[in-house]
Amino acid sequence: MEQKKKLSFTTLGCPDWSFERILGEAHQMGFSGIEIRGIEGKMSADEIPQFYPKNRDATLESLKVHKLEIVCFGSSVALHDAGKFNDMITEGKRTISELSAFYV
Repeated sequence: MEQKKKLSFTTLGCPDWSFERILGEAHQMGFSGIEIRGIEGKMSADEIPQFYPKNRDATLESLKVHKLEIVCFGSSVALHDAGKFNDMITEGKRTISELSAFYV
């Protein structure tokens, strides 16, 4: 059985929008998912309140109400600079840890 592909968009083009606006616009335009690459000017998962552990349930409920999934969370991790490699690995692990609850 062939699975239907899902249409998603990235918040890279609207990083200053609120989370509710992102969800509302995505739902209205018929998207199935969103890639998070900035919300209200914050680019790191640990800076975005919707992804704090205490807000997980409310965030997941908002996604459900809008019939959306998070398909990806973009980060600034870049592994080409040996001098920053360990810091980037740490940031990548932190992002994965903080956001794992949002992936189905």
